[in-house]
Amino acid sequence: MIYKQLDASQAQRKVLLVDACRNDPRPPGSRDARSHEQSLKGLSDQLKALPEGILALSSSAAGQVSWEDTTLGHGVFVHYVMQGLSAKADAEGNRDGSVSLLELYAYANVQTRRWVLHNRPGYIQTPELLGRVTGDFELGRRIAPPLAVSPFNATAAQGYQQAWAQYLGQPVELTNSLGMKLVLIPPGEFMMGSSESEADRSSDEAQHRVRITKPYYLGMHEVTVGQFRAFVEARSYRTEAERDGKGGYGLGSDGNWSQKPEYTWRNVGFSQGEDHPVVNVSWNDAAAFIEWLSEKDRRSYRLPTEAEWEYGCRGGTTTAYQYGTDPEGLVQVGNVADGTAKAKFSGWSTISARDGYVFTAPGGSFRANGFGFYDMHGNVFEWCSDWYGDYVMAQVGDPTGPTAGSLRVFRGGGWFSLAGFCRSASRRWSTPDYRYYNLGFRLASNSVD
Repeated sequence: MIYKQLDASQAQRKVLLVDACRNDPRPPGSRDARSHEQSLKGLSDQLKALPEGILALSSSAAGQVSWEDTTLGHGVFVHYVMQGLSAKADAEGNRDGSVSLLELYAYANVQTRRWVLHNRPGYIQTPELLGRVTGDFELGRRIAPPLAVSPFNATAAQGYQQAWAQYLGQPVELTNSLGMKLVLIPPGEFMMGSSESEADRSSDEAQHRVRITKPYYLGMHEVTVGQFRAFVEARSYRTEAERDGKGGYGLGSDGNWSQKPEYTWRNVGFSQGEDHPVVNVSWNDAAAFIEWLSEKDRRSYRLPTEAEWEYGCRGGTTTAYQYGTDPEGLVQVGNVADGTAKAKFSGWSTISARDGYVFTAPGGSFRANGFGFYDMHGNVFEWCSDWYGDYVMAQVGDPTGPTAGSLRVFRGGGWFSLAGFCRSASRRWSTPDYRYYNLGFRLASNSVD
């Protein structure tokens, strides 16, 4: 009856989805079981004799049980068919925004087999594609959500994130092997740099429109002491401050800041917990960490570009800071040179408000921005991938900065930085071997790896 209905259809391509057992899971021997087994044999025979022009995607092979699970809300096979059609079957390495028949079959086959092996020990369920397959064809195409064009508020930012996560078949937030959380940033457009009226701006912040064309992940927090320690111990790595005999920078018992061999990421002259951002690491040290973690996780990590960093920092805002223009408000979102630090270092220039920390703070101690990132203002400066130079205005889409140089960019301000250095548009720079007691990094990763 079904074959007749399909044959009468004017559709050029016809695919029959069969979610049914092809074996009786009940104990053999009963009359009902024998009768059912005969009907199942008939089903298998008919599936093998598909009329020309019809393909069948069966939830199981001949002689197998097709499992259901109430927590999935469907049969296991149908659950993964629906999941695959929604986006996840779009094959890795060929993310073209569509789901084809062979992509759907491959996805449903692997996921169903994996679920049954894990949840029904002793059983195997192997979906089959039956019929004469003469070529692949598209079953559905996803329509990309709109670009996130600034300005937009936190609610809109989260809406863009959710929409793009669903479109990509990826989570908004993922956690890697180090417990590091990364958050999806949707493609969008924003004005990079600062307007001529912005207080404390520098001449190298020329404002220009930038388009981020590809979604990407960015670390929710800066890389921590504990995460960096895992790398050091796994690779027996020694940072540049430890290798060249010069050391990093730190606070001495005499109250003076200086560069000495004893100052490294392990010792900066003040107390740091495992959840504090790592400091005294160079751009080259960050690159070595990234190489190790990429190999460990089999995922490509990198430093964000300046454009990606600023877009993530702003979270849809267009003001000097992610909340507005008043420097005193920084204590709500970041750890900067403030009244708490001035109580210890009376000669410092600071804002009057107090953030409660003299030195570095544990990651996530302050309010997140619209995209869900912490400490984009203050705590520690963060290395970016770009060489430093004037903005290349011709690079409108996904700019990567100058093609060569001698200085690398870092962004965001640190725990002892003046408010102006903590602005979204502020840029600082130094040589790739530079290290300092308020300079660290956070990671980026492509959304499709």
